[in-house]
Amino acid sequence: MDLGSNVTTVSLDGVAYGNGRFMAAGYAGRAFVSADGAQWAPAGNTGLPAGFGVGAVAYGAGAYVAADYDGNIASSTDGINWTRRVSRATPGSVYVGLIYAGGRLVFVGGGSSGDAVAASSTNGVDWTVADTGYPGRLDTVAHGNGIYVAGGDAVLTSPDATNWTVQYSGASATVRGLAYGDGQFVAVGDGLIMTSPDGVSWTPARTAAGADLTAVGFGHGAFVALGKQGPVLNSTNGLDWVTHDVGTMGYLGGIAYGHGTFIVVGGTGTILQSGQLPLAGLRLGPVAAEPNGRISFDAAGPPDETWTIQASENLVDWSFLVDMPGTNGTVEVVDPGATSYSRRFYRGFGW
Repeated sequence: MDLGSNVTTVSLDGVAYGNGRFMAAGYAGRAFVSADGAQWAPAGNTGLPAGFGVGAVAYGAGAYVAADYDGNIASSTDGINWTRRVSRATPGSVYVGLIYAGGRLVFVGGGSSGDAVAASSTNGVDWTVADTGYPGRLDTVAHGNGIYVAGGDAVLTSPDATNWTVQYSGASATVRGLAYGDGQFVAVGDGLIMTSPDGVSWTPARTAAGADLTAVGFGHGAFVALGKQGPVLNSTNGLDWVTHDVGTMGYLGGIAYGHGTFIVVGGTGTILQSGQLPLAGLRLGPVAAEPNGRISFDAAGPPDETWTIQASENLVDWSFLVDMPGTNGTVEVVDPGATSYSRRFYRGFGW
């Protein structure tokens, strides 16, 4: 991995890809954006309270979302102008996880007092907060095969991000990172790597972690895990791992995959970028006009990608249309607003 352009010296704990660009955020609500992962610029004020750092960011349903270490949630459609949506979803919490998956933005948190909680939203604006019933720490969440899995001092599962069941407790190490890919979940933590097909039954990796791990991501057919003191590990199956020296001994805490590259962020403004991986393209079309005036078309992309479809009438101003998961088949996309325009163009971004 190569060191990206440093634009800050503050700690960066969260990074996400969506709408054609990366967003990294961290201490004191500082946020930065990049179209290619190499050149970064300030994204503006996140609207989060002064003195609290952003612990996680995500993109979905046409919005960027940031969560701080006290359970506050803010969202933005452009990554520049932010509005607080939830205040103190987790009073006393110091750990947070945030994803977009299964058609929902999902937040989990919990820590120093009270039960851990989860909050979910289908649009980044309106949030429903649920008590998980678990009196402990949660700081990561993933989704796959129709199941949400949250990790911390225990592993919890939920079909809807509202009703949660404790599946695995008394872990030898706290689960600090979760990811899903190729039909399995991977959990990492302090000297810990384990896999599960369903979030219920877990198997230790054949390769010992050998490091305290903070996060894990999946993209382009590979899992990538991060360490507290600089190591980066990768695996194609979640069981056998290779450790890489990426030239830093500093803390690494956030990872995102998008547009054929991994971005890793960490302490003192560290931004690492992997080499460009070959992209398999998204296919759109053919476009069909329906009798009611709507426009529909087929879309198909690789199964390990999620795609944002946008629409435009002039090839300059683009608006969010829908997020769709990649599949081995095709998905029908409908543009109900097409009747308001004399012409319509469509494009997609993988993330």
